[in-house]
Amino acid sequence: MVIDHDVRVRSRGWLLLGAGVLVVALVAGTFGWATWAAKTYESDFDRWDSEERRHVNGSVRIPISAYGYWYPIGDQELKEQAGGCDEVRALRPALVAATGKMPRVTNLPVDWLGPAYGKAVDRDHRRARIVKSFSDAATSVLKQMERDCAFDGKVLRLESLSGVQWDKADKLALPASSPLCGDKEGCIPYDAARRRKYASALVKANDHQRSVESLFRTDDCGRTSFGAACEDVADAMDRWIDAQGAYNWQVRALTATTSGFAVNKAGNRADRAYRKFEKTLRRILPKQYPGVEDVTDFKDDPTSTDAFLSAVTSLRVEKLHDARTALRKL
Repeated sequence: MVIDHDVRVRSRGWLLLGAGVLVVALVAGTFGWATWAAKTYESDFDRWDSEERRHVNGSVRIPISAYGYWYPIGDQELKEQAGGCDEVRALRPALVAATGKMPRVTNLPVDWLGPAYGKAVDRDHRRARIVKSFSDAATSVLKQMERDCAFDGKVLRLESLSGVQWDKADKLALPASSPLCGDKEGCIPYDAARRRKYASALVKANDHQRSVESLFRTDDCGRTSFGAACEDVADAMDRWIDAQGAYNWQVRALTATTSGFAVNKAGNRADRAYRKFEKTLRRILPKQYPGVEDVTDFKDDPTSTDAFLSAVTSLRVEKLHDARTALRKL
């Protein structure tokens, strides 16, 4: 059978025409899809920007109750501090949830078919890079905040117990207004029974402080912002606690008087030991985290775990300033 040459040509022409129509349809469809995808992406991003971005930016904050720096530390303060730590632990999941909702545009090689799509892809890449940069930096800060807050809570609970005993000793002390006392902070009780209770309160306060020292020798401390300085802090605290213990022993040994060379000497040593404790921490902790020496709370009381961790946390959050600024400019 012989097929007419003209028939073959006409068939090939129809095939070429069909292919051409299909290509045009694909190009037009792709162009339309690209334009629609770009518009949808920008609309979705605007929605995320108004509803979720503030959660990303606000995820790194320091709940006031997490580092309260309150004295005296009572049950209510401890409850508030624990609540603050709960808030801190909730910040990282909130950051992950908010960043996970950020819309992305499907990246296909069709820029030449849709200028709007190409621009959307470029903006998407830039936005994703900025959000990831902030998220990575913020996650690191939040993880450290969680460790610091938990450790601070443990210290505060023990110091609250110590504080109860110090308050008890203060109430038992001979008031400064007494003609038998010449110290503005009060004196050792004159009554023997009262003096024994006074000494017992001091001993118990010191025992709780010794428990605080033990916390600084744990792995938990090493994971906090104290880091490698934990042992040095514990050693400095140990010297002060030993000196205070020697004074307490002298108070318990008193019989007919409320003073004497030995007890006065021990008291002076305890005071000097505490001042040296402060001086040591002023020297070693800024080496662990430079800049902390300029924070008011730390300057006021370098021996306060709460003050140091609060100061360091504030400095870490401040370092996110540039990443936060970039996030606000998306």
